[in-house]
Amino acid sequence: MNKTIFLIDGFNLYHSILDAVKQNKLPSSCKWLNLKSLCNSYLHLIGNNAQIADIFYFTSYTKHFKDKIKRHKTFVKALKSVGIKIVFGKFKKRHIMCKHCKIPFDRYEEKETDVAIAVKIMELGHIDCCDTIVVISGDTDLSPAVRTFKKLFSNKEVYFIFPYHRKNQELKDISENKSFNISFKQYQNHQFPDRLMTKKETINKPSKW
Repeated sequence: MNKTIFLIDGFNLYHSILDAVKQNKLPSSCKWLNLKSLCNSYLHLIGNNAQIADIFYFTSYTKHFKDKIKRHKTFVKALKSVGIKIVFGKFKKRHIMCKHCKIPFDRYEEKETDVAIAVKIMELGHIDCCDTIVVISGDTDLSPAVRTFKKLFSNKEVYFIFPYHRKNQELKDISENKSFNISFKQYQNHQFPDRLMTKKETINKPSKW
């Protein structure tokens, strides 16, 4: 058995969906994405004996957008209901001066996700709990961690799955072409039901999504 662990860059994936929505390729409702189903759809490409050992979803709550955080928490609850493990980062406020009008303003930036994924990659190699790591992201900040992982744990495989509009040649080269691309149609094909029934509760898709 090829124990396979998926590491999902939540914001890289989210902005990929937003790109598809802006290009009129997807309805905005496709944010209700069943990530376990999506990951399962790639197992046959990794190998006939590949089985999911774990899925980690890296994200942060946008606390400065009160209307969004409730929907985000509902989505996280849906992910947890299918066994996905959530790793939280955080947003930090930065004081920035506008280059044009010279008026200062606050900007919130998501922090820690790329570092958290990099640390998890090295941790998984160290504790020897899987044979293959699959990273769903197109963020080149992950390059150093993957290069080091491949040197230290040459008996293990690293694949990249690039979200729609996030294909990255550098990461593809690092993975030695062990990479795939998500099409916008795959987002449509792997959605949670509008009403997700669990043993404990019913999770309803947000009405304004």
